[in-house]
Parts: sequence; structure tokens; C-alpha cells
Amino acid sequence: MTLTNFNVWVVLQLGIDVFLVGLFVYGIVKIRSLNLPYDIGKLLDHVQNLLQDADRLAKLYQQGVEDKKRFIQTVDARTTDRIRELDAAMRQSAGLLKQGLVQEEKRQSAACGRELEERIAAMDEAGNDLETIAAALSLPREKVKLVLKLKGRRPAAAVPAKND
Repeated sequence: MTLTNFNVWVVLQLGIDVFLVGLFVYGIVKIRSLNLPYDIGKLLDHVQNLLQDADRLAKLYQQGVEDKKRFIQTVDARTTDRIRELDAAMRQSAGLLKQGLVQEEKRQSAACGRELEERIAAMDEAGNDLETIAAALSLPREKVKLVLKLKGRRPAAAVPAKND
């Protein structure tokens, strides 16, 4: 049930209460005009006092409901503002995290590339030919050739197989 529906029901209930109080007061005034014996008049005075107390309590109840409604609206507004602030902070954090991850990935990729280049150069210095280096590192032959060319090295020639 939404706050608006709740307010409609509260206002409707208060209207009904006021109507009933008015109806009782009207009935009491009519009964008093009948000039009934003193005991009934005393009883009616008590009932009238009770109805006046009920009316006063209904007004206090209505004021309490209005106070609670204002409080709920204030809390709702503050909560909505806080949710917006948290959403903005989360979006900013996600952006920063993504940016940091991308930078870290680039750094690791560069480090991995340098390591691979060093391994290719070391294998070339050890006298391994292009095909052997490519097979050992699970790289395409052309990539190994390009790395060696960029490093200013000439790939070792393939050693011909001996025919025995």
C-alpha cells in the first residue's frame, strides 16, 4: 500500500469519525430536549463528555498522522538524495577501477612482451634457428622473425638435417 493510498484511508476514517461524533452530539441534544428524568440526564452528560473526549482524541490522532506523514516525506527525500549520492560514487569508483585495470593490463602486457622478446633473443644467441624458437615458444615463425629483426639481429639459419 502506498503512502498516498494510506493517506486517503486515514482521511476517510477521520471523516467518518467526525460524522459519527456529530451524529451522537445531535442525538444527545435531541434527547435532552425530551426532558427525561434526572438519572438519564446524568447519563447523557457522561456520554456527552465521552464524546467530547473522543472528538479531542480524534483531533490528536489526526495531528499525529500529519506529523508522521511529514516525517516520512522528510526521510524519503533524504533517502532518495543519499541513494543518488551513493549511485554517483559507485559509478565514479567503477570508472576509476576500470581505468586502473586497463592501465595494469597494459603494464602487464608490456612486461610480458619484453619478457618474450628477451627469451627470443636468448634462444637466438644460444644458436637456435627460427623454427626451433617458434616451436619452443608456441609462436608463429613470422613473429619470431619480426622480433629478431626489430632487435637488430639476424635469425640463425636453419641447420640442414643430416642424411645418414
